[in-house]
Amino acid sequence: MSLLDVDLAAPHRVEGIAAEGLRALGAVRERSSEVDEAVDEMFERQERTRRELDEQVRQAAAEGDKPEEKADEDRPKPKRTLSLGGDEFHQARETNQAEAPKPALPPKPAVPPQSTVPPPPAPEPEPRDEAPNPARTLKLGARDDAEDEAPQPNRTTKLGARDDEEPQREQRQPRRPRPPRPEGDDDMSGRTWLR
Repeated sequence: MSLLDVDLAAPHRVEGIAAEGLRALGAVRERSSEVDEAVDEMFERQERTRRELDEQVRQAAAEGDKPEEKADEDRPKPKRTLSLGGDEFHQARETNQAEAPKPALPPKPAVPPQSTVPPPPAPEPEPRDEAPNPARTLKLGARDDAEDEAPQPNRTTKLGARDDEEPQREQRQPRRPRPPRPEGDDDMSGRTWLR
């Protein structure tokens, strides 16, 4: 092939490639429009189905509530499962309720007759030899009968010690006496602040 043939064939080849690209683009456009239509139809179907279901739910709610309530009221109560020998007690209770007469009105309370005799006087309490005990306030956990007992200090026991052993009490050191307050001027202000 010569350069002249190549120059003449090149435009025909470019036109063929462009025509083929336009054809492919047209096919893609057609396929895209088909997909758009399918999606639109699907959305319309979903909307119709949703509306139908909403309508069915509304109808069921309007009509379905009332018959269920009536059915619950009309339904007889199930028999209870009783324990061994329980059916005899149940039957006895039913017969007692059926035989017992039901009073129409509650009976009136009986009024005691008025007596003119005064009641006997109350006996006087015997005088006590000891002085009356003044009112006391007990602390939490204190016993009232523990007046005469001297308070006992808390006991600490060693782990593993036998019960009959008396635990040894630790001796505390006496408190250190507080240092005396200074009598003079502590900050040279003319005042004594620590009083």
